[in-house]
Formats: sequence, C-alpha cells, structure tokens
Amino acid sequence: MRAVFEGRAVCGSGGQLQGWDASQENRIPKQQAVCYFRRMILETLPVVQQLSADDKIRLWEELWDQIAADESRWPAREDHLALLNERLEHYRAHPETASTWEDVQRRFEESRRR
Repeated sequence: MRAVFEGRAVCGSGGQLQGWDASQENRIPKQQAVCYFRRMILETLPVVQQLSADDKIRLWEELWDQIAADESRWPAREDHLALLNERLEHYRAHPETASTWEDVQRRFEESRRR
C-alpha cells in the first residue's frame, strides 16, 4: 500500500506502516505515518467521523463482510490446503483423537484460569 498525503507517503512494508518524505526520503515516525493514513480516509469520508462508536464498528463489520465474501480475492494457499488435507486424513484414520468443540472450550477456559 502506498498513499501520499501533504507531500508525505505512507507505505506498508512487511505489515508495518512506515512513512517518509516523498521528496527527500527522510523517514518520519511510524506513529506520525499512521496518523497521516488515518486522516486521509477520514478526510475523504468525513461522515464517518460523525458516527457513534457502535455505528463505526457496524460499518467496519459490513465492509469486512463485503470484502471477505469475494473468495476469489483470498485464494487458499497450497501449503494451507495440504495441511488441511493431512489433518483430515489423520482424523479419518484416528477419529478417537479428535476433540469436541465443548472439550476445546473447556480446556481453553481452564487454561485461562491458571
């Protein structure tokens, strides 16, 4: 991702937002770069600023659902498919080793109490 705001660019690198002055290549603090990126979106859609926190969350959920619904944008990686197939084969060969959802929840809740 790369965007320019007030002569400065915001770029995602390895999942981290970084900023720099587009003309001088001087780095600016990451927090400042994130701020620039947020302002760009909010300035483009000022009505979002006026939404309540609950409405902003609902908007985010609707946007995410719309993006996630297009499965062609998110094809499964081959290594993930291979791992799923491997685990399915193991389950079919050894169904007694599987846990019910209730067992998984119980173990999780117990581990959080420790």
